[in-house]
Amino acid sequence: MNKKYKAKGAMMVLLIAIVLQAGFSVYSMIDDGGYFHRRQVSLLADENISTAAVTLDISQEIKDIIMGQYPDSYSAYLEKYQQFLTGFTVSPALKSQVEALLKDGYRLGNVMTSYDFLYHGYGTMAELKNMLAEQQRGQSWTALFRGYHSSNNFIPRAFDGEYLERLTQTPGITSDDIMIADRISQKSGIPFETLIHRMQEGESWRQITEAEGILNGSSTLPRVQVTQEKLQSYGHLGLSEDSIVEGLVLAYKQGLTEAAVLELAAAGKTQEEILMAGYQEKYQ
Repeated sequence: MNKKYKAKGAMMVLLIAIVLQAGFSVYSMIDDGGYFHRRQVSLLADENISTAAVTLDISQEIKDIIMGQYPDSYSAYLEKYQQFLTGFTVSPALKSQVEALLKDGYRLGNVMTSYDFLYHGYGTMAELKNMLAEQQRGQSWTALFRGYHSSNNFIPRAFDGEYLERLTQTPGITSDDIMIADRISQKSGIPFETLIHRMQEGESWRQITEAEGILNGSSTLPRVQVTQEKLQSYGHLGLSEDSIVEGLVLAYKQGLTEAAVLELAAAGKTQEEILMAGYQEKYQ
């Protein structure tokens, strides 16, 4: 196999795998000769969130705010907030900004909903503040989610084949690093090559994203395997294969049953409406 062919192959693998919307890699086993085909759908799952131990104290002032917002379910919301901080590995700097929003009067459930949604799309703290303001002015969550998806359509970088091959063969650079750098580059405007260099010089993706106000600082992308058998088991719903895969990811991400999500999709519910059902269950 010549170098040009290998470079083209490497580029095709990464371009198929590259994040189309928010970086969730979905693998499905296709029965024709056991070919393993990788596709993308538009979501990240909670699997992508680091679960490293984080100790972040919650001040009495913030506890009092939560008590004031949720007097009948204070303990439950305090626990939700603690799990949120740990689950998303919220840094002290981002935590301070989140808590400033609570002090400004935004409800904790709404703050966590918008943070969760934007995290998976490599959103920024500025976008979070804007989303909360729009929601407070009367915009529905589904409309806000739809608007964000519409105006943040990620288009993968057109990599030069030889350059991509060099990257994939460079020790310390993974395919996830390439995809993550591509996402951060588009969001921040920082050249892709600069981001890769900074990572090679020792900066973590979390350090880089925090400096740019981006909420998602994960160093890996999540993956879920979807078998052809599972796809076929939901064929009776009349959904396309891509819609079934997206529904399976939505179910995994939001903690809902696969059947429930796919039935909602078959009934015409949009991705944004299904997302909101999950956030309602988690945070509202």
